[in-house]
Amino acid sequence: MRVLTIFMLLMLCVFVPAHAQTPAPEYAPVVCPYPESRNYSPNIGHTVQDHRLLLVDVTTGATLMTLDEKVLSYRERNIFWAQNCRYLVAQNVYAPYEPYPRRFTSLYDTFSGQRIFQSGREIYFQLLWSPTQEQFIIKSPPNTYLMNEAWAAPVLLFDQAAGYKVMRYYEWDMARGQLMVSFSRNSSYLMVYDIHNGATLAAISQPEMCTPTGVYFTTSADSRYLLVYTFRGEPGCVTVYDRDTGTVVAQVNGGGATARDEEQFALSSDGRYLVVGLRALRVWDLQNLPESFEERLPLYRHEGPIAIIQSLHFVSGDVVETTSDEGVQGWNIVTGAQVSG
Repeated sequence: MRVLTIFMLLMLCVFVPAHAQTPAPEYAPVVCPYPESRNYSPNIGHTVQDHRLLLVDVTTGATLMTLDEKVLSYRERNIFWAQNCRYLVAQNVYAPYEPYPRRFTSLYDTFSGQRIFQSGREIYFQLLWSPTQEQFIIKSPPNTYLMNEAWAAPVLLFDQAAGYKVMRYYEWDMARGQLMVSFSRNSSYLMVYDIHNGATLAAISQPEMCTPTGVYFTTSADSRYLLVYTFRGEPGCVTVYDRDTGTVVAQVNGGGATARDEEQFALSSDGRYLVVGLRALRVWDLQNLPESFEERLPLYRHEGPIAIIQSLHFVSGDVVETTSDEGVQGWNIVTGAQVSG
């Protein structure tokens, strides 16, 4: 009986059709898990077979595209879809490159079939998406890149050697087609980039005497101006930049700390008065500033609410409204008089 069983198994191996002997995928095809993405397709998945990273038709199993021929020491959880369902990330993958083996992370474009990015000194990188998911930042220390779906490859925005150090804060402005980035351990720059071509639109710098701890930024209520500021050390500095004209309107001396939060800044609609609130209301008339930066201290300093000012905004040309533990109150920025609340 045992001999007969062995004979039957051998016969099955001989007569099984050739196509049935195709090696099975090393893991089942994985479809992008973000069905709300505009690039989502329920019929396309990724898998690894014979150390090849493949795109396959999940209904038929047919190979649609080979993304990489040398995927080694992979783990299923380390290969995943980016959230726009177009790019594929293969993380912490080992390859025996000469002269030394190394681990790296790669980014593949599943539309073109190309590997468009590979990590350098660091194994990992981070993808930071725009609201439309058409653009994203690749944060791969020490370098930072910008990628647009319309491009074949990412654009290098800056590297550590350029002196801008490491990206700290960023903000997408889709209405203007801009990306704004500030840096850690840097005394001066806020960079503005065009998200459609990667070009540098502005490098907004603070005066040299400003504290070298990095810059922060916010936009005015109408988005026309950028308020670039430092908040540690002395002096605290604020630069007002006109986005329409591409010029610096004013740079003022905040004395000690300027503010702790972007909600504590306000600019009048005509761009004349800058108000910063923290423990007091400090007011600058940007049309009448001294020549010397050291002398560009607040024109007015009003105690305002006794509590720390959490946020403020203009309600008219010379009145701001503050929010604090005392509630919502209105103040005339010229006289310091409380007008409401």
